[in-house]
Amino acid sequence: MVDVRSRMQLRAALFVLIGCTHPGADARAPGLPADKAKTPPDESGRQPWSRTDPAYSEWRDGHWVTKVEGSVRVNPRPVWTPDGWSLDAGGWLPDHPTYRLEQGSYECRDGQHKWVPPVWYPEELLRPARQEPPAIFMQERPAPGRLELSINQPGVLQHLQLVNGSLVWRASGTTWMMRGDGTGCISIVNDGLARGRENSPDIKAALVMVGGRLHALTRHEIVRYGAAASGPHERIAISTLPDDPVVVVTDGAFLYTQLFASDAIMRVPVAGGDVHVVAELPKGAGTLGVVLAVHDGVIYAAGYTTGDLVAIPTTGGVPRSIARALPGPRALAVDASGVYLLCQRAKRAGSELEGQLRRIDPKTGASQVLATNLFNGGHVTLDGAFAYVPSRSTAYGEDVEHNGKLYKVAKDGSRAPQLLINGMRDLGPIRIDDQAIFVQVVDRHSRTRFLRLDKP
Repeated sequence: MVDVRSRMQLRAALFVLIGCTHPGADARAPGLPADKAKTPPDESGRQPWSRTDPAYSEWRDGHWVTKVEGSVRVNPRPVWTPDGWSLDAGGWLPDHPTYRLEQGSYECRDGQHKWVPPVWYPEELLRPARQEPPAIFMQERPAPGRLELSINQPGVLQHLQLVNGSLVWRASGTTWMMRGDGTGCISIVNDGLARGRENSPDIKAALVMVGGRLHALTRHEIVRYGAAASGPHERIAISTLPDDPVVVVTDGAFLYTQLFASDAIMRVPVAGGDVHVVAELPKGAGTLGVVLAVHDGVIYAAGYTTGDLVAIPTTGGVPRSIARALPGPRALAVDASGVYLLCQRAKRAGSELEGQLRRIDPKTGASQVLATNLFNGGHVTLDGAFAYVPSRSTAYGEDVEHNGKLYKVAKDGSRAPQLLINGMRDLGPIRIDDQAIFVQVVDRHSRTRFLRLDKP
């Protein structure tokens, strides 16, 4: 039988392993050096309702203690309103010296945000491990017309699309979605494209909107989603692609894709059937990737390696050169007003890539610079009279002031670019509907989130 002292030592060790402090300890927290015991932990990365309020608690001997004898402060509860989140006044509970209080949290349960109230745990019981579902931890309105959707999800987000007001993306070999107004939870889309338990490789799928409905292209099929991305899903057979699709665009009747490290542009019927090579780009153009766009019967393509911008009839044929040796094409968009290309050029003094947004005449190749000082950007989205482009932060690390930005740029170059977002580490795809602008961002703590900006 283990004696009482050994049991207490074992329990204290377990508390250290799971990151908890023993509330009944009358010395500094186990494992904390003397200098750290005098300084409370940094809670800036925690949600407001889980932070310790110094107005009601104080850091003493390596742990927080209440300032009001016999009572413990309950943090304010977040309350959702039409204008965003607000917090109530919180309250007090009678102190239980041999128990510890776990503050309440707001979690996604059964597809909705639900408040899980504070709970007392007996001293001898460890906090149970919980496999919490992916959740929107908080939505904030840091400024009028701006809604922040924070998500708890590992992996790299890819192929972000906006489907009838919901955001849909691929991450960790799975398709995910959430409502863009922040009223629901993140959920997995059961589209059959998730990685199976017995299959180690991911199913590579590229998402694209066709006629207002989401489609996913894989090597073996097209998945057509219903009016809601959650389903139902129709599977359309195609002849097998020789490799995974990297980027895909559409004219409504066909999908056009460039495969991994390939110079070929493939044409895939939306209705299913045989896949054909519509054109071959100059040798080596696809080695480091190709950007694609399609408009009015013409496919536009530019290779990062060669920098050549070409036009290809959607029916096939020899590529027609529009411009040559452009500096590192990273993103491409086309409409009736011209070809918009985000170019990148390495700076002499460092590794940052300094970029420009250019408007190019598809007939003459004449180029106009619309925006400069865009660093490591990889996206451009057109909407009405404007183009939206990001610029990644030029700073590195977590303990720095990041300066990643999102710009609104007049397509005719008649005014200076307008700054919409600043202070981010990275900015990803931009999606726009009639009500809002959505952009994927990464903060300095490497947390991915979506920002929703009301359209003026």
